[in-house]
Amino acid sequence: HEIKELLNKVNPRMTRHTLFEVTQSHLELDGNAFWLLAKDGTEQVREIWPLRPDKVTIIPDNENALMVGGYIYRQKNGQKIQLEADDVIHFADFNSEGDYPFPVRGVGRVQAASLAIDTNNFSREWNRVFFQNSAIPNILLKTEAALDPDAYKQLQEKFKESFQGMAKAHKPMLLEGGLEIEKLDVTAKDMDFVKQLVSSRDEILGIFRVPKSILGIVEDVNRANAEASIFTFMRGTITPKMQYIVDTLNEFLLTKFEGTEDLFFTFESPVPQNRERIVKEYSAGHNKWLTTNDIRRAEGLPETTSGNEILAPVNLVPVDRVEPKKVVKLKAKPQAKEEEVADEDTDVDKTIKETTRKFVNELFEKKKGKKKKKVAKVEENQNLNPAQVAKFVDIWKQGLGDRRDQVIPIVQEYFDEQEKAVLKFLRASLKGLKRKEYSLKQAETLLPDREDQLQAIIDLMTPLYRQFLEESGQQGAELVDTEFTFDPTADVAQDFITERAQFFAQSINDTTFNELFATLEEGLANDETLTQLSQRVADVYDKTRDFRTDMIARTEVSAISNFGNSEGQKQAGATQKMWIVVTPEDDPCLIEGEVVPIDDVFSNGLESPPAHPNCQCNTIPIF
Repeated sequence: HEIKELLNKVNPRMTRHTLFEVTQSHLELDGNAFWLLAKDGTEQVREIWPLRPDKVTIIPDNENALMVGGYIYRQKNGQKIQLEADDVIHFADFNSEGDYPFPVRGVGRVQAASLAIDTNNFSREWNRVFFQNSAIPNILLKTEAALDPDAYKQLQEKFKESFQGMAKAHKPMLLEGGLEIEKLDVTAKDMDFVKQLVSSRDEILGIFRVPKSILGIVEDVNRANAEASIFTFMRGTITPKMQYIVDTLNEFLLTKFEGTEDLFFTFESPVPQNRERIVKEYSAGHNKWLTTNDIRRAEGLPETTSGNEILAPVNLVPVDRVEPKKVVKLKAKPQAKEEEVADEDTDVDKTIKETTRKFVNELFEKKKGKKKKKVAKVEENQNLNPAQVAKFVDIWKQGLGDRRDQVIPIVQEYFDEQEKAVLKFLRASLKGLKRKEYSLKQAETLLPDREDQLQAIIDLMTPLYRQFLEESGQQGAELVDTEFTFDPTADVAQDFITERAQFFAQSINDTTFNELFATLEEGLANDETLTQLSQRVADVYDKTRDFRTDMIARTEVSAISNFGNSEGQKQAGATQKMWIVVTPEDDPCLIEGEVVPIDDVFSNGLESPPAHPNCQCNTIPIF
């Protein structure tokens, strides 16, 4: 990918390693790091140059104070270069005194440790000067005799010549002429520099969160706490720094490239594995919930022929096994001899259609729950004439099409957002894991809670249900009485909307998540990468958009429209209903003209259409 090429060769004078070394050093020193993104004539990023943070000034946006309007970079010659906000990536550590949420500069750890660092430096400088000045404390030479300026200068120069410097330290001193020595300050011993240096060192290490053993300081260190220190350092210090840089790149660099919506940067965790704990987990789970091949895959070893079996302790004989899943294939329906046979569906297409047909059929379970009964002949009363029926059928079909066009984009949008949520959850679930560790995860743990997905589609579909119910209810009522006004607020109508929305949401999510579970389970068994697992998720939703969305829209529109049509006829006073076949495609539809009392079921066990996913049938009133 082009962004990978960019990071592999960031600019003509730097390697990727150098860029990240400079970036992290700037963050430690100043709390800020700036990348200048050099672009070509097409606004594509071609090079990355780190900027000295102490020479960069952040300019707030004039119109929106929460945003950065740009940056100014000051060169050594004093020249100022103005940079666009979009051309710079700002890495900033937290600033406890920052005026958030407005743009602020970060604070580095060196700045936070400045007092301890200065104390350490001053102590060392004091010792350096101490040795330069004859390695003895400052003294005062006293005499009762009066000294003229020349004598004073001569005495001072002679004293420095004899005693100043490390090579002349500890030479014997002879005093004459009544000279006496008086000490002015404390000695190096009095200063206790060793303890002072140790104290400053420990304070600095604490601010940088670096254990002493990392620096090779072995006082009070044994193997156990040394290993624990390395683990703590990698997990508590290095990992957060790596995570911050990766998160910044995902948010502000990756988004500058097209086609990266499903891509993201990650990193391999530097935290060393606790092999003792891992071995204990393997030992505890082996032949219980882990097979031999589960463990071998996690360790990057080839599988054995019998390693997928769970073995019992008694003679280690197989007592349980995971049977391969059976794939249900849709049997082709016999075609009439005179029809030409179209291209045959693949096994995958047949499986998808069978799964979808099964889902759609579930939508009618509530209606078909009533026991079928033989339909008695009903004496017909007033009926619509053929012309009226034909006109009603045309209006009915047009209404179904218009409503279906409203449902399809909403369902597609829902599946699009759900796909993003599933992919995000999948990546988060596998974050920090190595590929060989994926197989230890259960497929259901890689998917978000399906119950959390229900309310979104309920909220999207409920307003449409109300609209369709009101339209079809009024249409059905006017077949009986053109002056009648349908009441969509009736309890039976509102109950239907609530129950139907809940049932619809549960059904489509169960179908989708079952397909996701099956394909991810297969991917984990095949030891696939995160990219391959993500593609499996995308494939499920691609097939959903291609096939299921239209089928779902047809089914829901027909169900809600027929309920509204039937309820409108009841409210207007119809006593009987007649099944009208619009486009017969299946045996359940072959009951054209069947008449039953308004509250009874037809001979196919339904109170009203639809009888199958593509059914466009309806009922007309007899009154």
